[in-house]
Amino acid sequence: MKYICIRLLGLFFVLTFMTSPALAQSAEYKAATQKARAAFKAREYLEAAQHFREAFEAESRGALLYNIGICYEKAGQITEAITFYQRFVDAVPGSAKAPLVQRKMAALREQVGSQYRSINVTTTPAGADIYVDDRARGSMGKSPLNVRLLPGTYTIIADLKAHESAEKKVTLGKAADASASLELMRSSEVGTIKFRISERDADVMLDRKRVGRSPIKAPVRVKVGTHEILVMREGFVNWSQSVQVPPGQLVEVDVQLTTEEDQLQMESEASSGNLWPWVLTGSGVAVAAGGIFTGSMAKTLHDGLTDKSQNQEPIAASDIDTGNSLVLITNVLYGVGGAMIAGGVTWMVLDSMGIGRSESLGAAFVPTPDGGALVQVGGQF
Repeated sequence: MKYICIRLLGLFFVLTFMTSPALAQSAEYKAATQKARAAFKAREYLEAAQHFREAFEAESRGALLYNIGICYEKAGQITEAITFYQRFVDAVPGSAKAPLVQRKMAALREQVGSQYRSINVTTTPAGADIYVDDRARGSMGKSPLNVRLLPGTYTIIADLKAHESAEKKVTLGKAADASASLELMRSSEVGTIKFRISERDADVMLDRKRVGRSPIKAPVRVKVGTHEILVMREGFVNWSQSVQVPPGQLVEVDVQLTTEEDQLQMESEASSGNLWPWVLTGSGVAVAAGGIFTGSMAKTLHDGLTDKSQNQEPIAASDIDTGNSLVLITNVLYGVGGAMIAGGVTWMVLDSMGIGRSESLGAAFVPTPDGGALVQVGGQF
């Protein structure tokens, strides 16, 4: 009998709330409430609840929360009904009708048992709209807020104007309450990172926090500043990099993972490519040093022949031939050594600039009309 009285009292409340006058109603609010009343009269209670929720989104009036609750109750969705009755009490705690609604909730809870637990939701800064699982279900109120739910895992969503939305998963056990604290960042202090990763199923870490496994399809919103990125996958070399994120801008991070074998091969090729220029340059220095030695011999012989000439001493033809040979050898050694040094230095410069070359080098002696010879050094780099 008591339960029947409460239901009749609830029907009185909903009729009172439905017919209460409103000042400066928005067009969206008015259209939604008209649809809700029509659906309620047609006993389409779930449809009526949805329209009342649309009205609440247009104008957050506490009476609408009760209307939504009674629609869910009549549709047989008791847990949803209790949720919105509780929201009504939280939204209008000083209402003279609050004690009666509390008794109504107590009667409904006897049907589902004392299974409900609380999630204490706080945000920094406070005053954010709080949603559970889906914004389409409507705001539960503004933070700080205590939300009563059945045990399970829920996604708490917080929205605040000029701030980035925040989400947090919370598991509510059967034996204890839970809490959720969310930090909201100002939109002006946030940038975006977009990941492009060469391998699938790689773990992506951002500032030592796991983002997920590749591919990371959705861009990640982060605070402005420097962030450390680490990408790991079994069988591949860990990839890490510091990324500077400016305010309001998108930073694309291209991650090319390589295996340890690839890295060894690359290092081997790099070492091989850098060795030959040094060999060529060193050989050129050695050849030029030989030219210095033969040049010294030629000068000594020349000085001796000059002294003989001044003293009117006879000069053997073989000494003149030897001197000419030493001069020719010296010129050849200087020419070849200089060319080899120039080629090695050029090779090093091209390697440092990343320009491809085929690593071939050759030298040739070209006769001159006066009986001498020129050295031509050439190759492909």
